[in-house]
Amino acid sequence: MSNVHSMQLMVAPECPVCQTVIDGVSNIGPEAKTPEPDDFTVCIYCSTILRFTTELGLRTCTQEEFDAQHPTLRTQLSTYKIAAAKVRQSHSN
Repeated sequence: MSNVHSMQLMVAPECPVCQTVIDGVSNIGPEAKTPEPDDFTVCIYCSTILRFTTELGLRTCTQEEFDAQHPTLRTQLSTYKIAAAKVRQSHSN
């Protein structure tokens, strides 16, 4: 069974697109997992798909990187991107 696990980041990187400090992450799975280099995330503020760097900073995910992922992961990331955009839109109304 999968659960959502949220945690605060020890080092809070900035989104390279909107410059918002990202101080927490959530993962879906059987157990909590801290981010590792090359893991994906979606900025809840600007809906950009990002990747963690080797120093656990953030960088934008390239289209080539996205396209190379398993279809299930691509679907999950796209769903999170849409959900983040809807949350942002609902807060701006």
